[in-house]
Amino acid sequence: MTSPPANRQPNRQQGFSLIEVLAAVAILAIVLGAALRVQRQGLAALERAEDASRSMLVADSVLALVTAREAGAGSWSGELDGVRWQATARPLNHPDFAGTTRSGFEPLAIQITVFGADGPRYELRSVRLGRRS
Repeated sequence: MTSPPANRQPNRQQGFSLIEVLAAVAILAIVLGAALRVQRQGLAALERAEDASRSMLVADSVLALVTAREAGAGSWSGELDGVRWQATARPLNHPDFAGTTRSGFEPLAIQITVFGADGPRYELRSVRLGRRS
């Protein structure tokens, strides 16, 4: 048998130490936690944006319905695509419109409120011509 060379260094243990592994796991946990938090915030922002967009579309549709009725002043409410809404139309008493109601029409201030689960979510205001009441 031959003996090992005299200048050879003793065997060193290869691999990672326990401290290194724990540090890597801790860093990974922090990064994943932050990534999940950012994703959760992004999803919540997307949901709020979808709700706002849906509310605007409902309000615009209700404005089209109220305008198409060619009705005068009044108040209406209902539900469209599972979203509650309320609309009011009242004569717009403004000095700029004085004397313009001779034709049987008058300017109406229309206010449409779209409600969410926690109260009013979106409000649309417009001025349209309506039948004189």
